Amino acid sequence: MGDPKDEMADGGRLRVHARRASSRAAAMRGSALGRVRAIARSSALGLGLGLALAVPAHADDAARPVIRVAGAATLTAPADVATLSVAVVTESAESAPAVEENARRSTAVIAALRKALGDAGEISTLGFSVAPQYDYGKASSGSPILRGYVVRNTVQVRLGAIARVGEAIDAATRAGANEVQSIVFGLRDDAPLRLRALAAAVKDARAKADAAAEALGVEVREIVSLDEGGGGVEVPRMRMQAEFAASKASTPIEAGGVDVRAEVVLTVAIGD
Repeated sequence: MGDPKDEMADGGRLRVHARRASSRAAAMRGSALGRVRAIARSSALGLGLGLALAVPAHADDAARPVIRVAGAATLTAPADVATLSVAVVTESAESAPAVEENARRSTAVIAALRKALGDAGEISTLGFSVAPQYDYGKASSGSPILRGYVVRNTVQVRLGAIARVGEAIDAATRAGANEVQSIVFGLRDDAPLRLRALAAAVKDARAKADAAAEALGVEVREIVSLDEGGGGVEVPRMRMQAEFAASKASTPIEAGGVDVRAEVVLTVAIGD
C-alpha cells in the first residue's frame, strides 16, 4: 500500500486538473457563443430583417442558438358582399311630431328597398334614437335652452350582389332617407384567403431565416416554433352625402378589393 499522504496529494492534483479542464471548456464555449452573438448582431443590422438570435445563458454542448424572424403577407380579393347603412333623420320642436314623421318616412324607405331588391337584400333596423337638442350660446342665465328633438332611424341592408348597391342607395334616398352613413364591402367566405395568406407569411419567414443563417455562416437545422401573430381582414369603406346620392339618376359604386393579412413569428435552431 502507498503512503496515505501521497494518495491524498495525488487526489488533490486530480481535482485541480479536473477543475482547470472544466474551466477551459466553459471558456471555449463562452468564446464560441460570444462570436455567434457578435456575428448575429452585425448581420441583423446589415440585413434589416427584424430578426433576433437567442442563446441560452447557461448553454451546454447540446444547446444551440436560435434565430427568430417575423413573416408577413397580404393577399387581395374582390369584394362579393356589401353592407349599406342609411338613416332617416327628422327634427321638431316637440318629440312626438319628430317621431311620427320619422316613422312615416322610415316605413317608406324600407318598403322601397324591399320593392327594389326583393330577395337580394337582407334589411334590418340597426338603431333608433330620440335626442334633445340644446342651444348653449343664447342662454342669458347660463343654462342651455331646449330647441327641439332629433329622431334618427338607421336601416342596414346586406347585399350579395355588389352591382345593386347603387340601386339600393337610389331607392332609399328617393323614399326619404337623408343620410347614407356607410358602405362596407367584404367577402362571403374569407377562410380560403386567410389560409393562403398564412402560407405566404410562413414562406416569407422561412426565407428570412435562411438568409440570416447564410449571412451568419451557419445552417438552419430544425424548426423550434411557429406562432401566428396579428393580421386580419381590411375591408374598404365608403361614406357619402345623401344629397349627392339623390341628385344622380343612378349612383355608381366601385367596390374595390378586400385585403387579408397574416403575420407569423418563426424560431429556428441553427448550427454548422
